[in-house]
Amino acid sequence: MWRLGYYVEPLAVSLEYQGSGRFDDPYKERTVLYGADLAITCIYEIALPWKPHESSNYAHRAEAPDPNADPELQKVELRQAERDREIAMEPFKMPASLYDYSKVWIRLKEPLAVCDLDNIAVSTRLSRIDELAALMRELDIPQIDRAVLTGQDQFLRITQAISGYLMRNAFLGHEAPGLRALGRHSGYCYTLFKIVTGWPRT
Repeated sequence: MWRLGYYVEPLAVSLEYQGSGRFDDPYKERTVLYGADLAITCIYEIALPWKPHESSNYAHRAEAPDPNADPELQKVELRQAERDREIAMEPFKMPASLYDYSKVWIRLKEPLAVCDLDNIAVSTRLSRIDELAALMRELDIPQIDRAVLTGQDQFLRITQAISGYLMRNAFLGHEAPGLRALGRHSGYCYTLFKIVTGWPRT
């Protein structure tokens, strides 16, 4: 699989820099190694979190401050509204940090039987696990589908909870060393779990 990592040591991972990834450990105790079947998929997985939300131009419709408010407060609100408008109008730029990465091809010594989240039967069984079912009810998410698995914001709580569960529990009678999920743009992504004794069979 392809891996996109910092050019100095592409295969290195650290808890210090994990926590916001799709399948990072929600308890921040174990690291994960991300990869994909296509190099372009790796790039999009890193770049897309910076993609502006489709409602990011809300600042263009900002309301004027209350005319009855304190004059000084009005000035502050007007300055903030103008700054928000300027930010919303700025063109989207690829994060400069992306250029600190390099791609490498990883070949495992032995095949790994990872948990395939793109399998409907698998995602359905996961949604019936008590802790995941409770979180889905809290977030008002009826099912674990592709929109959830490729989403941001509140959906990260679901994907990280899935990863956290699979790291620590057997699922369908199997202790998965990692998982496979649909990429945000194309191809499939792989997440390998680091266990106490090291990376699984790499």
